[in-house]
Amino acid sequence: MRKDSLLQKGGDESKLYPLVRIALESYFRLGSEQCLFEVTAEGVSDELQEKLPDEILFLLGSRELRPDVLGYVEYPTESKAFYYNSFFVTAEVKDGVPTINDLFQAKKYGEIYGAAISLLVSTLKPEVRLLRLLKRKSILLHLPMSMYSAYLCTFSKKDSVIDWFPEEPRRKES
Repeated sequence: MRKDSLLQKGGDESKLYPLVRIALESYFRLGSEQCLFEVTAEGVSDELQEKLPDEILFLLGSRELRPDVLGYVEYPTESKAFYYNSFFVTAEVKDGVPTINDLFQAKKYGEIYGAAISLLVSTLKPEVRLLRLLKRKSILLHLPMSMYSAYLCTFSKKDSVIDWFPEEPRRKES
């Protein structure tokens, strides 16, 4: 984590990680057989490492190649909550207004970990110009060579609620 960006934001982003982890685990749990989310900024547990593909394991030693929060979700095959029955979720957490560079950082983690869902979680809503850009160039929310996507959301420090922009990753029932 860059100290200069922490000073500009007026706080320590790492204090948000456990709160965001809990909120994400609650969002994705939905009666799943397995829902494991961890703060991975400082390391990855053996339990989560067992879920990761072998070719990823050697990257875990580098802080710049670990997301702030990493999750593994597995649902029964009849579940229709998300498009996948088992998948990884990566989350990049920002205290403040997210930037396009933050989105690319979140996508980087999604690409590295093969995450079906890559999140940019911020404490403030994205600027209108970023939302307009993403509306016009929605391809920026897709991870290359896959059906996987990135999503933006805000996290309220006050009540630990997540709001999604422009949409949430859950499949909508018709």
